[in-house]
Amino acid sequence: MPRLLLLLAAASSLALPRPTPPRLSRRALLVGSSSLPVLFTVAPLAEAAFGPAGGSLDSPPKLKAIDVEAWLDLRPEKAKQRAGAVPLSRLRAIREQIDQAFSSESLESLIAALEAEAPTPAIAAELLALRERLRRGADARRLARELREREEQLARLAAQPPLVVYGAAFAASCASTAVMHPLDTYKTLQQSGRLPSAFPPLASLYAGLLPNLLKEGPSSALYLGVYEAAKARLLASPLGAAPLAVYLAAGACGEVAGSVVRAPAEAAKARLQANLSSDAAGALRGAVGDAAGRRRTARAWGASLLRDVPMGGAQLAVFESLKAAAVASAAVRWDTNSPAAEALFGAAGGLVGALITAPADVIVTRINTQLSSDNPAGLWEVTRQIWEEEGLGGFFAGATSRVLYWAPAIGIFLSLYCTLRQLAL
Repeated sequence: MPRLLLLLAAASSLALPRPTPPRLSRRALLVGSSSLPVLFTVAPLAEAAFGPAGGSLDSPPKLKAIDVEAWLDLRPEKAKQRAGAVPLSRLRAIREQIDQAFSSESLESLIAALEAEAPTPAIAAELLALRERLRRGADARRLARELREREEQLARLAAQPPLVVYGAAFAASCASTAVMHPLDTYKTLQQSGRLPSAFPPLASLYAGLLPNLLKEGPSSALYLGVYEAAKARLLASPLGAAPLAVYLAAGACGEVAGSVVRAPAEAAKARLQANLSSDAAGALRGAVGDAAGRRRTARAWGASLLRDVPMGGAQLAVFESLKAAAVASAAVRWDTNSPAAEALFGAAGGLVGALITAPADVIVTRINTQLSSDNPAGLWEVTRQIWEEEGLGGFFAGATSRVLYWAPAIGIFLSLYCTLRQLAL
């Protein structure tokens, strides 16, 4: 399964001093109060996109920053969507701006002072503006409470120990793999050219389940560890100015590390699914137990990197784009931060990623399901063979099954992963 990309950028918050009304004249305070929206307008910050996992936990797609007044103009459901789609530091900055811009204490004292003066048309107009500001302040404080709740949730999630994060990823990966495994077997039979004329019995489609679980679970944990270490180093380097590039580069490092564990299990899985081995132990021996098997697995590993790294990048791009578009669209009123919505975005990313990497997947399967040979064909030999014998269509054998596998598998994974981490709170 494409690895998790748990992306959360740190954006610097805007530290603004709290106003000191007693030192200002009445009119200066009124002018200052009406000018606050301009003072608190924030330029777009370095907000990060969130990749194809963990969605509703801490998922900020890249959105255009808006000021406090624009936040207050949003419908309640749109404000909630946006609150769930910006990073922790940005949430904190907006909440602090609201607290400063709508201090009811200073507004109430100014209103009281004006009411004590002799009524004039100018004072009446000022009072009307201040009361409207005070009324809008109630909405602002309600929004601030919602943002504070989101801040607290993100802080608690960030404080979860690695065991919880890795455990949730492991459990969700194994569950989605087990549910969708029969379709993966059917795809492997299509790609290897060993699909029987009659539809195979359902029980036979569970061949290779154990190697498939071993392929997904441990490699996810290894991926996460390498990804987090690489991300921390890259964000501290000059590349940190481009967060999305950092996440993609760190994800690629994680994929390479995880693939070392994944490649032997995938080779054993494919041989079981294609009926080239009778049991898991025999399939594993065929993958790494002799020199020819190790060469075949190593060559499939090289091809798998051309499949898995681009798929992770495609998923990230689709996930980010869909969530950002949904939050920005006035027509979308449903909760874009729920596990179901995250699963939908992730499934769409999985669909696109699975389709564009189908040729590399066919090559990996063909390498892994070669008959025993002292000199198994590698990436370029298999690619040339498919092209000469089957043409372009050969590279998309089983593509429909691959898409039908990955879209729901990623949806199941995301829903369960998010739910498990929320339950752990």
